[in-house]
Amino acid sequence: MSIITPYIENLEKIKNKLPEIAAKAINDNYSEIVMLVKSKQLGKGLNSFGTPLEWNLGDGYYKPATQGYATRDKVRVPKIEGQPYNFSWFGETLDNTQLKQNANESTYEVFTIPWKQRMLETKAGYGEIFKLTKEHNDYVNEKMILPAIYRYILMNLLSP
Repeated sequence: MSIITPYIENLEKIKNKLPEIAAKAINDNYSEIVMLVKSKQLGKGLNSFGTPLEWNLGDGYYKPATQGYATRDKVRVPKIEGQPYNFSWFGETLDNTQLKQNANESTYEVFTIPWKQRMLETKAGYGEIFKLTKEHNDYVNEKMILPAIYRYILMNLLSP
């Protein structure tokens, strides 16, 4: 048996464990990932491409009449003309935004109340708005997942 065989076998064990480590990193950062979509995207009126929430009846920015409807509905967050949509009307959409890992544990998705999400993404025509922008996805990969993987590799690399 070669002296390096146990280390090569260990590298294989490490490799096989990486998807689990990545899934744990996602789970450990659940709240921050959800907040990226809630606050840094939808709360700023941006879709998954980082552009304004254009749809079939609007350009992604409040019109003068919107504040009147909001006042009528007792909405607390102002709807100022020219400001991007902020998805704060009754709070259902943002309050119910969650994250789930898919069955294979190597992917995850952010979602809200299913009927509300379908309505916003298809009927209203916003498209995929609960998906992370490229910038936010890169942030999750570089600041959350990769550090966890690096730590795991370093902690286990020389353990035969």
